[in-house]
Amino acid sequence: KVKALQTKVFLVFIGAVMVTVFSLLMFVQSRYFADNLKKVASRYLPSDFKIAADFTELEVKLIPPGVIIKNPSLVFQRGNRANLPVGTKLDAQFINVTFQFFQILTGAVNVNALMIHGATLKLDLDPNFFTGDDPQKVQTVPKSNTNLSWDSLFRFQFRSVGLAESLIDIRFQTHADAYPIHVEAFAKELTIGRNTVDRLPAYDLAIDLQRAYIDTAFFKHPLSQFQASAEISSR
Repeated sequence: KVKALQTKVFLVFIGAVMVTVFSLLMFVQSRYFADNLKKVASRYLPSDFKIAADFTELEVKLIPPGVIIKNPSLVFQRGNRANLPVGTKLDAQFINVTFQFFQILTGAVNVNALMIHGATLKLDLDPNFFTGDDPQKVQTVPKSNTNLSWDSLFRFQFRSVGLAESLIDIRFQTHADAYPIHVEAFAKELTIGRNTVDRLPAYDLAIDLQRAYIDTAFFKHPLSQFQASAEISSR
C-alpha cells in the first residue's frame, strides 16, 4: 500500500508539473503576453538600445531553447548601439533566437544564434560608421540608479547573427576618399559567428548571395550566385 501510494503521489506530481509547464507555454505564446511584452519593449528599448520595435506574435521553443518573433519591425534611432544611420528600418517574416534559457537567472544571456528570415534591409553606411564618429550624436544625461535598464538586468552575448532568405541593398564607404561599394542581392544566407581559438577571439563568415549586383572600384557586374566562407582569428 505504501508503494502504491508513493506511485500515485509521484504520478500526481509529474502531472502537475506537466500541466504547469503546458499552461506557462500557452500563456507565453498568448496574445495577452505578446501585447504586454510589446509595452515593456516600447518603454525600455528606445531608451536603452535606441530601437523602436514591434511584432505580432511570440512563440517559445523548448528544443533547442529559444523564441520565434513573428513579423518584427525595427527602426534604429539616433545613438543606437550598432551605430546604424538614423531611420534604418528592418522588416522581416520572423526572427529565430536560440539561447541557453537558464542563463537568464545568472544575468548573462548567451544567444547561440540570432537568424532573421525573410527580411528587407537597406543600408547606406558612410565613413562615420566605420570610424565610430557620429557628428549628430546627442549627449545623454546619465540615468538615476533607481531606473531600470536592460543593461542593469542582463548582459547579452551573441555567438552568431545572420540573415536568411532576405533582400539586401547595402552601400558603404570605408573612408571619404574610397570608392563606394554597393551590394544588392537576395541573401540565401549571410552569417557572421564568433568563437574563441586558443582563448583568442575568432570570427566565421558565411555568404550565399543570389541574383546579386556588386559594384566596386574594380568590379561592376551582376552575378547569378556568389558564395564564400572565411575564418578570421587573432593567432
